[in-house]
Amino acid sequence: MEQFVNAVLLTVGLGAVIGILCTLLGLIRGKNAPEDPKADPAEEAPARTAVVCCTGIDQVCSRKNDYQGPASCAAASTLFGGPLTCPNACLGGGDCREACPQKAIVLRNGLAVVDRSRCTGCGKCTDACPRGLIKLMPQRPCAYVACSISTAGNEGSGACTAGCDGCGLCSVVCPKGAVRTSGRLPSIDPDLCDGCGVCARSCPRNLIHILS
Repeated sequence: MEQFVNAVLLTVGLGAVIGILCTLLGLIRGKNAPEDPKADPAEEAPARTAVVCCTGIDQVCSRKNDYQGPASCAAASTLFGGPLTCPNACLGGGDCREACPQKAIVLRNGLAVVDRSRCTGCGKCTDACPRGLIKLMPQRPCAYVACSISTAGNEGSGACTAGCDGCGLCSVVCPKGAVRTSGRLPSIDPDLCDGCGVCARSCPRNLIHILS
């Protein structure tokens, strides 16, 4: 009887030891196992950067009234649509600058400018802009239009001397068919654009910029 009890105890002990070893082996394998590429955040969220789709500095964008309110784009836009003749120009109140946690935005001559070396593409500046002038672009060679004027031809030029005049030349020369113009501003499809720069070189007002 005593031998039988000892045998049972030995078997149980060996089983426990084997169970512990298997558990440790499983932990080691799990630690060294390659990560699932589907869970890679770099693939799920491509790197982005903010760009300001406007070049309407103080010297080129005329004013229709003398705004004296708070230094806020949101506040200025509620008063007769803002002080600028162009209804889509940067108001220069700095709401985007205040919203940026990386301090990547500065104001120069009444225009918001993004420091791409600081920008992380968080999108808080896009939410802060009441005119939707800030967009997130992929961080790779790609073209974007640095203007958001809503009119074309002479009317658009009168609102801002640097604004797009709707000539459509950029859409004609693009070898990828990434640029389209429908009577107003050109739109650039980032999925088709490879950043070759042909459209930028053709723009008579230098309104197409290339991310590099």
